[in-house]
Amino acid sequence: MVARSFDCYRQRGKQRRQVYRRDAARVGKTTLCGEQAALFDYHRYVLFVGATASAARSAFNSIKADLDANDLIVDNFPEICYPIVELNGAANRAGGQHVAGAHTNIVWNNDLVVLPTTPNNPVSGAVLQYAGIEGRIRGMKLKNKATGENLRPTLCVIDDPQTDESARSDEQIKKRADNIFKAILNLPGPGEEITVFCPCTVIERNDLADQLLNRKFHPEWKGERIKALKRFPDNMELWTTYSDMRNKEFQEDGDGSGATDAGAEVSWPERFGKNEVSGLQFCMNKYFENEWAFMSEFQQEPKTVDLGDEQPTPAHTFAKLNNRPRFEVPIAANKVTAFVDVQKEALYYVVCAWTDDFSGQLIDYGTFPKQRRLHFESNALNPKLSDVFPRDGLEARLRKAFEIWSETVLGCEYKREDGSILRVGKRFIDASWGESTATVDKFCRESKFSPILTPSYGKFLGAQHKPPAFGTASRAKRMGTTGITRTTVTNARFDTYFSIQTTGKRLFIAGF
Repeated sequence: MVARSFDCYRQRGKQRRQVYRRDAARVGKTTLCGEQAALFDYHRYVLFVGATASAARSAFNSIKADLDANDLIVDNFPEICYPIVELNGAANRAGGQHVAGAHTNIVWNNDLVVLPTTPNNPVSGAVLQYAGIEGRIRGMKLKNKATGENLRPTLCVIDDPQTDESARSDEQIKKRADNIFKAILNLPGPGEEITVFCPCTVIERNDLADQLLNRKFHPEWKGERIKALKRFPDNMELWTTYSDMRNKEFQEDGDGSGATDAGAEVSWPERFGKNEVSGLQFCMNKYFENEWAFMSEFQQEPKTVDLGDEQPTPAHTFAKLNNRPRFEVPIAANKVTAFVDVQKEALYYVVCAWTDDFSGQLIDYGTFPKQRRLHFESNALNPKLSDVFPRDGLEARLRKAFEIWSETVLGCEYKREDGSILRVGKRFIDASWGESTATVDKFCRESKFSPILTPSYGKFLGAQHKPPAFGTASRAKRMGTTGITRTTVTNARFDTYFSIQTTGKRLFIAGF
């Protein structure tokens, strides 16, 4: 893969985009290729982009360390590295540095390196720079002081464009994709092309990495998924036995390896630890430690929630319609609750009526602001919160939306079949989105409806964990005080895996 990567870097003037599975060692090598692309004058302006500014800075610092202290590089590129070594790590010395009476114009900043201008140096003034993918990337350019040349990036190395949190957020996925397609790919000047290389990890189905790797939707990226195991062993039962023995701290010392290895194909046979004898053993250890993590991090095929042999269809959902008028509460129900999913441009809510045995029925749902169409997508809202409150920032918009929605829904009276009146007794507001957490907590504390308001946090636990709903009855209804945010607001937490799985299975149960 590295040879192919370097070949890609060498092609200046051709628009190329490639994306691969991310791996710690291989990312180091691809970053090195970006460094060498500048040293060998294949590209005059190389940009390194990370999922966050700190991640990009870490990779950039390793490049600076190579130029300053790697003896092999220093010896082979003295015209570049000698002026850098003479700085002794002090960036403020760069302004007064001269070689043979001429200013080197070197720049040695935390986020920007301009290679020194020296005699017989073909890469004089070449630029290396880093940025976080959500940072200021659009319109990047730099003027070469020695030649007056305006330089723009022609090579970009995107070292994993997403975090675990952003991979689970549709809004973050769209935002980061926009930065790639709108900002990064349009960095070159007129008539110029850019080469983009992106080692990445598929964390969730349809996350940013999964989209870039999908050749059906983005063939121009030439995506390639490099799995740790190209093929699993034929005899998994033997590996299960091995795993049981390993868990008891025994090692087989290679006995039976011929049978256990049959049929397996490993993409990186040389990668294994001190207590392992092969790359296959390393992969299988990771597989048995956490199958879900292995399928995502090493196989680029994240597992999805298993609802059994059947998957819910629209017909299953329609079969659950109760054909009651909107807002009407069934005779058996005695409690009403509401839940709000918080998005940047809208609130999505549901109101449910519940019986003592926890059977529930949907009695109201919608969005705020109310949409003009019955069917719409989140990226085509009309109107949006920013349309309703154009002069307010995000926090102010959400606060006003919470207040208006609360007055409308929490102040509403819901009539039961026997004529009794019920009101919302508990309302949960999604607080999992980091940009809204503080606003949700503050509103739940200060609102006149605060006695019935509770921030909620959904967390994926997976099949091997005990979901909160399996606790005692009291714990299932109220779960602890906050340990997620530094506030004193009582909050609710729920297992998203259990909720999705249970809801899907209930759609198949007649009369449920």
